[in-house]
Amino acid sequence: MLKTIDYWMITPSFTPSVGGVERHVDSVHRALQAFGLHGNILVLGSPPKEGSSFLTHYIAKPRGRWPKIRRAFLKFFGEDHYAKEVVALLDPKGQSILHFHDYHTLYPFIDVLQRNNMLNRVFLTFHGWEGCYPPKRKVILQRQTCNATARGTIAVGDFIPAWYGTPVDVVMYGGISPEAFPKSLSLKLLEKNLCYLGQFRDDTGLPLLLSAMERLSTKKDSAIRLHAYGFGPMAELMARHKLVTIHPPVTDVSPVILGYPIIVVSGYLSILEALYCRRVVIAMYHNAGRESYLRTHPMAASLFICGNADEFTSAVEQCLFDLDRVAARFEPAWAWAQNQTWGQVAETYLALWNKSE
Repeated sequence: MLKTIDYWMITPSFTPSVGGVERHVDSVHRALQAFGLHGNILVLGSPPKEGSSFLTHYIAKPRGRWPKIRRAFLKFFGEDHYAKEVVALLDPKGQSILHFHDYHTLYPFIDVLQRNNMLNRVFLTFHGWEGCYPPKRKVILQRQTCNATARGTIAVGDFIPAWYGTPVDVVMYGGISPEAFPKSLSLKLLEKNLCYLGQFRDDTGLPLLLSAMERLSTKKDSAIRLHAYGFGPMAELMARHKLVTIHPPVTDVSPVILGYPIIVVSGYLSILEALYCRRVVIAMYHNAGRESYLRTHPMAASLFICGNADEFTSAVEQCLFDLDRVAARFEPAWAWAQNQTWGQVAETYLALWNKSE
């Protein structure tokens, strides 16, 4: 039987900001609240204009070069007022669990948490990667320091302990909220268009995608459009492409995913949501690091994982001309996704907190 625990989630960003970490923290928090637990969110940043739906606290980081130098000086003498303000809110004499989201959120506070005898309450979830491969030595050392400091750790993806040398207690790949996804139409009933969800940047593999769309446009029997939902520096270039339609980014991805048979995504959470909706997933990589990120996914054997335009074009053509075979390939992944709920993710958090007592 899981115990009732009060907790703080400390995160660098939170909804309504768009991103995987934001959605993860929001969803886990909602599930824990549904279990009857009492928890708070501390965001190390400025509050959004729209506000937040939960009891959320914001403490903005000092910005600029001189505040950074001043903080380093004050930290040396144990007078870092920003860190003290954060720790004071987290109640040095309390008993609440302190769960930090990502190593760079925890790392600056290790000293002050130690001085206040709070490290025995600290847990950590490692999210994603920095987009840099091979990882920088500084990043590896900071991650390892945080991993050794925290009482219990979670990694979103098997690649994290492998790349950074940080053995963790739990590996997960996110969750879904079944109520957010109504019954989906069969792939055969949808128009054969592609949907891209994500930022419009070259490091997400978009040049590969645009090159593949050019190739598909030359094939008589493969009339197809790409509908791209997101934002970023490549938006203008993409908008000029004759087979691409640009849409604003969305916070609720379920109606978008349900409207397309083929979803082009490379993040774990978006992959899971697309698989839950029984959609075909094409994931792109642009370097060896991103390829490893995708091929260590538990359902990698079902996914189309593409590193060049030829592979992407071949994947799309299989979907257009041999959909039954593609569906059979994806059945194991679709079945796996049905059991990956945010309720189960929240139970994993609770189990980790209880096990560490």
